Amino acid sequence: MAKQSMDMQKTQITRFVGSVKDLKEMESGDSVLNFSIPVNYSYQKDGEWQDTKTVWWQIAVWNEDAERLDGVLQTGDTVTIEYFPTDLSTRAWKDDGGKAKSEIKVKAQSVIITHVKESRELLKQILAERRDDDGYGEEEVDEELDW
Repeated sequence: MAKQSMDMQKTQITRFVGSVKDLKEMESGDSVLNFSIPVNYSYQKDGEWQDTKTVWWQIAVWNEDAERLDGVLQTGDTVTIEYFPTDLSTRAWKDDGGKAKSEIKVKAQSVIITHVKESRELLKQILAERRDDDGYGEEEVDEELDW
């Protein structure tokens, strides 16, 4: 695997955590922890901000950071994720029913938990409000949040 250039700038994003998967040990001896975050994109139309549909980013944290977060990181925590722009990838496809799907995957360079517990109820409230607005059904939200 190629090493990142030392002068490449990292990007940060701070969001609530959706679902958290179990820590996986790879055959290579590396460990990975995967979790998701909701990202809403906005744009300005006629001077007013418009929100688009929520997109769930899939975050992968490796080795020491993964082991540090395992069992600690929970749904509803707020995290700041640092990554290189080259470690972000996208994929689009249609499911068996013909519905357009997409995902964004990010290999995190670092993850810092910035808020815990008290943020979890706020996440539920925000998602409940957006559920109807962006056509995201209760089943998809519950599946993503792993509830």
